[in-house]
Amino acid sequence: VELDPLNSEYIDWQFPDDANGNLYKGGGHADLKFLGDTAAPYAELHFYAKQTNRWLNDYTDLIDFLRALGQTDGSTLPEALPQQMNLDNWTRHLAVHDLLGNEETSLVTGDRGDYALYAGITDPRFVLIPYDLDGVLGVAGGEKSPVLRATANTALGQAVPVCLSLGQAESYTATPMSRDLEPKFDHLWKEYTGVFMAMDDLTLARWMAQTLGQFAGRVWRLSHPLLLTYEFAARAAHDRQIWLKGMGMVPADYIPAECCRAPLFPVLSRDVAEVGLVCKHCGEACVHPEDLPVEMKSSLIEWAEKYEKVHAVAHWEEDGIKLPHDYDRQLEKAAIKAEKYLLENGDKLALDLLDYYPAVAWEDQDECLAVRPEDLCVK
Repeated sequence: VELDPLNSEYIDWQFPDDANGNLYKGGGHADLKFLGDTAAPYAELHFYAKQTNRWLNDYTDLIDFLRALGQTDGSTLPEALPQQMNLDNWTRHLAVHDLLGNEETSLVTGDRGDYALYAGITDPRFVLIPYDLDGVLGVAGGEKSPVLRATANTALGQAVPVCLSLGQAESYTATPMSRDLEPKFDHLWKEYTGVFMAMDDLTLARWMAQTLGQFAGRVWRLSHPLLLTYEFAARAAHDRQIWLKGMGMVPADYIPAECCRAPLFPVLSRDVAEVGLVCKHCGEACVHPEDLPVEMKSSLIEWAEKYEKVHAVAHWEEDGIKLPHDYDRQLEKAAIKAEKYLLENGDKLALDLLDYYPAVAWEDQDECLAVRPEDLCVK
């Protein structure tokens, strides 16, 4: 849920029988207040960004919902709200996030932003969808969070008691928010991985050893097609413990990684100061920060700290920082700096790491700042 992008593919996965509705991503000003009968104020930056059916520019369902939520007399809410919102979904959503101690600024904490709303065609009642979950399970101090924090939100103040009184009467079913229905990407992933799963252990180990030989002596973008193909093989090999069982011969120049005994193939990412270098085979730290090459440790940590300041701009709103009036410009400047730093990552730091490791992969994109691999032109 933390990584899934809020788009039409996500809706196809979660609502396969009702996937043609409207998905709205709530921004920093999306506090569920009724803003009038025209679409313009809802479409403003940091309010309710439509993720599906954008070309229609039709906010009618959202306007009707917020009108009912904010303008209906309190005594009539039990009759009005069940027509506009899936009460069972909202009740469980708020309760689970209280249990998880979610401290991210959102409706759950009585604030706004970092959530999404979806209304289908078959079932037009709005469903509350989680977004941005890096503040759960005590990460941000939520182990002492009070319950029913959502009532601090003005629009939800009257609605939450209605959700609790009416929503809890419904028995729980796994639809529509079911993970039993695999996303299309999972089907593709299994199809691609199936090529390697069909190989016997020895054949798979030989293919990987030969490919590692091709990797040797170079740095590789994470987005490179050969590296992506190798990732499918690595997953299959890791699941079957090919390297741990000694089925494959570690190619010359490579040494077994302590994390999974596969040939050490490190990935240099922006988390190097905190995590170290990451194993391309199992995804765990294969070189911890304290074990980074002595001659490069300070430059790697300096680069990571420098990059973190730029990357943080994309999360100012989530971190409770008031957005300046020129935030879009600040975000664009941060993206430009991120491109420069990521190029430094691949053009200098990763190359220098070849003095210590036979091959190195480097992170060449930043989804939060919308920096894509094609934006980086390595000399």
